[in-house]
Amino acid sequence: MNSLPLYHYQSYVAGFSGWLRTLGYAPDTCRKYPRQLREFLHFLEETGIVDLSSVDGAVVECFFTYLQSRPSIKTGKSLSTTHLLSMQKTLRQFTRYLDALGLPGFALPRLRLQGLAAQSLEVFSQAEIDGLYAACGTDFYGLRDQALLALGYGCGLRRAEVSQLEVSDLHFKKGWLEVKAGKGAKARSVPMPT
Repeated sequence: MNSLPLYHYQSYVAGFSGWLRTLGYAPDTCRKYPRQLREFLHFLEETGIVDLSSVDGAVVECFFTYLQSRPSIKTGKSLSTTHLLSMQKTLRQFTRYLDALGLPGFALPRLRLQGLAAQSLEVFSQAEIDGLYAACGTDFYGLRDQALLALGYGCGLRRAEVSQLEVSDLHFKKGWLEVKAGKGAKARSVPMPT
């Protein structure tokens, strides 16, 4: 999707990408959201819409109808539920970006993505969790890995959140840790497992 040409909206993609980085979004998000935005903006240009003030709910619905009929570049099958929901998030963030800059934006309609079943999450069993801890070992590195597991799994942290923790973020006496770079650049306090 990065190769889709843009003639009228190129500066929006670059600005949106920089805005996400400034807010501290994860590197994967800073790559994915602008790429998905590029597909939306390319769709607008292909349909003759060269001004965001012309975008309304009907246009956005047409875009999602198009997505539901477009095959995946990787698999050749229909796009996944996850991809379509991610595209919704991208457009929601893009409207926030426009609003933050005081630029005219567009309203997103409440979309019902037809034919999409909710995907269930796979959760580790207690035996699988015990196996992960047992695999760590008891030497220095094993204890370090156990601590990382406890922080990640026990506190429900994302991979990027664990990697950005500092020792000063751990408050042992109070029994909580401070996540300064959470999803959406939001900080939060999390109780530590005992």
